[in-house]
Amino acid sequence: MLQFDAETTRLLEIAYQGADVTRRRQASFDMIVPRPGEVILDIGCGTGLLTADLARAVGPGGKVIGVDPSADMRKPALLRCQDLAWVEIVDGTANKLPVKKHLADKAISSQVFEYLDDIEGAIREAHRTLKSGGRLVVGDMHFDSFIWFSDHPDRMQRMKESWDDHLAERCVPAILPGILRDG
Repeated sequence: MLQFDAETTRLLEIAYQGADVTRRRQASFDMIVPRPGEVILDIGCGTGLLTADLARAVGPGGKVIGVDPSADMRKPALLRCQDLAWVEIVDGTANKLPVKKHLADKAISSQVFEYLDDIEGAIREAHRTLKSGGRLVVGDMHFDSFIWFSDHPDRMQRMKESWDDHLAERCVPAILPGILRDG
């Protein structure tokens, strides 16, 4: 599985600002519908790009709590949000959020659940942190739905299979509705 160390953080800091990832982050932002004064939990906040966007939306009357287990990933998040006093960046995982019960109005997670061995547990934990009627937005890729063609099919297949060493679950969007329905 991918290790979120200093080198990975350096590469992701660049990649996360690319056009396609920026569009995915914007889509998640639009789905969470942040409002001034809300408390929003950013599960797996990484380098804090979405955290900072959410903080600007909720303003100083609200609060954004960015949670990430990687100290290397939290460093740029702390720097990015250092002038936003209503942001807290904390150590934690999706399956053990360091947040009180029913604290958050909303919770969001972008490109995180694909790395989790226990997605059901992470959903339960997110729901524990949400107020009654709260909203959870999970944005992950469906890696089995990539449609691409190459003149080198063997190389293309090796590239697709390399994702199996990168993440825990290839098809979060396909399995998540059942988990949510049954949970």
